[in-house]
Amino acid sequence: MTRYYIFSNPGSKEKYTEVSEQRFINEVINSKTRYYISFNYVLLECSREEFKDDQAEKDRSRYISQLSTGVYPTFFSFDENMDQFEDLCDNEDDDAYEQAAVALFWKYVSTLSKDRQLVLKLFYKHGKTQAEIAKAIGKTQQAVSYICTSAISKFNKDYKK
Repeated sequence: MTRYYIFSNPGSKEKYTEVSEQRFINEVINSKTRYYISFNYVLLECSREEFKDDQAEKDRSRYISQLSTGVYPTFFSFDENMDQFEDLCDNEDDDAYEQAAVALFWKYVSTLSKDRQLVLKLFYKHGKTQAEIAKAIGKTQQAVSYICTSAISKFNKDYKK
């Protein structure tokens, strides 16, 4: 479950206050003048300088990885709620089977609408949060979650035989 924190009101003892997802989206994500950093399941409001530093560190890490391997990294991570996909790979020691299942999943994704393809690529390949994707495409986080969950469920139903 993702947690959301914004700067506390002036005079408060605490620097941050935990808020609802909707309030965070309304006050921070939809604002052009407020910034946030994502730490897996925590979204934290930050200053513009902290945001720029975080982006520079991510870019630097990717660049170093690219230099050491000669390949630009692609981040493929499944959310903890997406263990349905992992069930597809019955034998976890069989890397070839898992790679084939992943390749089959992306082949399946290519049959979906461009909007759904974009959401799935941003979420699974680029490691973006559902909230980040929702902001980028102008949908709610719940809509993005539905796209991700329904794609995995339909894929499992159609291809897990």
